[in-house]
Order: sequence, then structure tokens, then C-alpha cells
Amino acid sequence: MVMSTEMPYIRTLDDTTELNRMVKRLYGSPSIGGFIEVGPFNNLMISEYESVYEEIKQFPIHDDDIFVVGYPKSGTRWTEEMVWLICNDFNYGKAKEVDLINRFPTLETDGVSFYNINVGKILSEMERPRLIKTHLHWSLFPNEITSNAKKPKFIVVLRSVEDVCLSQFHHHRTTLGFKGSFEEFCKLFLAGKVLQGPYWSQVLSVWDQREHHSMLFIRYEDMKKDLAAIIRQVANFLGKTVPEEEMPKLMDHLSFDSLKKNPAFNHEDMLAQFNGDCNPFTREGIFGGHKAVMTPEMIGNFKDMNEKMFRGTGFSYIK
Repeated sequence: MVMSTEMPYIRTLDDTTELNRMVKRLYGSPSIGGFIEVGPFNNLMISEYESVYEEIKQFPIHDDDIFVVGYPKSGTRWTEEMVWLICNDFNYGKAKEVDLINRFPTLETDGVSFYNINVGKILSEMERPRLIKTHLHWSLFPNEITSNAKKPKFIVVLRSVEDVCLSQFHHHRTTLGFKGSFEEFCKLFLAGKVLQGPYWSQVLSVWDQREHHSMLFIRYEDMKKDLAAIIRQVANFLGKTVPEEEMPKLMDHLSFDSLKKNPAFNHEDMLAQFNGDCNPFTREGIFGGHKAVMTPEMIGNFKDMNEKMFRGTGFSYIK
């Protein structure tokens, strides 16, 4: 195993286990140079993340920053668009002209070359309150957050783990060149050997901070069932209001059909770099989709893992 002398929590993914060999064998996109494991929970990241690890840890935080947090493919992009509009006086014109990644940057995106953006520069020039997203495990957040020195607000997005797995499978096929079967992907997912995994440790790392920080937990499934109610809940958490006459237009903008057609949301300009057969950023937007592709045994494996990992934690936001 290769250890970083400067960053003790970063390790190059080795070949000592069959699961590690599967990761190396089944991913083939030129957009990634390999994988590393980071932190005490061995969160899997692409190798480029190592170059921004220290920058993220030292990133200066303001108490009025607003974070959207969630495991990849949990509905964070949808939530970002909603939060941005609530905080920017429902500026639909700008929301259709300026890419979401520049309006609401992801903290760790500097570590992904195909995005080609400078997150630090964007955030240094952004009007406050700044809007920031991250998929990171809590232990990898900026030091000013993990030390409780600064107290920004966090909107935490949760989604059924089975649907997250299915959505991430399609995303990885396109953006990371995953060439294995869905069954193989599920095996890696359950073992925590997919990007930002293990899923359960990432989710619980944030859940464990709920009494120490200002956090609002929302569920993707509830956004699909009653988006208006979630919009009001988020607005109230942010100290904002959504006039009733604004709600129909906001709901229409945030509908899946509208977002699929919005070039500032759907990343269509990036797809030429990828090798997939669908847009992984706006694929289907449904919940319960895993039931059509997972076998009863696979569903049982996820149920068993949920029971094992969430038992005794007080976590009840994912059904």
C-alpha cells in the first residue's frame, strides 16, 4: 500500500483484495487517473482529489454560508436549484443562462478535471450568503466546520439507498467508464467501493452532527410527493418566504421535464466527453426504480445492510 507522507489519511487503492481489483478492472474512463481511499472510513475518491485535500481542509468558512449536503445521486442538484432560486429572488433568467456549477459550486469539484472550474475563485467572488454543495464525508469537511469554529447552515438531502445505487450505476457508466454489470456494481456499492463510498458512513457522519449544527434533513421521496411543502420548509429554514403567486412558476421551473431541457442544469455541454448512453444528471428522476432491476436477493442484501448500519443510531429518515 502506498502512503502519502504529507497526507496520512490518503492511500492509493491497492490490489490486495478482490474488491479492489474489481474497482480497477471495471472502471475505464480516461477522465480518472485511478482511485484513492481517504480518511478513517476509507472513502473512495478519484486520485485527483489528493491535490485539493489540503485546500478543502483549510478552506475559510463564513457563518452565513449555506451548504447542500448529500451522498451522490440523492437529489442534491435538484435541491441546489431550489435553494438558489429561493435565495436569489426567483431569477429564472439567470437560472437558465448560468450553469449551476458556477452558481452553486461543489466544494470538491476542483479535484475533477473534466469540470475545469476554479471553485476557490468562484466562492471568493460570490456574494454572501455563499451557496456551496458537497458530497464529502463529514471528516473531510473544512476544518473550521469540523472543529465547530464556524456554524453555517446545512440542508441535508437523503434518498433511498437502493435508488441511489441504481442512479449512481448509470452515472458511473457514463462519467467514469464503469463497464461492469449492475450486479457487480451493487456488490461494490455494498462494500463501500464506489465513489464517495461507503454510503452508510457518509450519511451517518452528517447525521451525527445534527445536534451541533443548524441542519435541515429533507428526503428526495418527499420532494417527489409534495415539492411545494418541501419548498416552504426549506424557505422557512433559510429565513425566506415564497409568495403564493410565485409557487406555480417555481414548481414549473423545478419540474423534471423543465430541468431536463435547461442547459444550465442538465450538463448537456459536458456529455461529449463521456462514453455513456444517457444523461446521468437528468436520467429519470423517479423513486422506487430499483424494484424493476434488483432481484429479491439484491433488495434483501440492501435491507440487511440498512438494518446493520442504522441500528442504534436513531436514524429514521430513509424508509
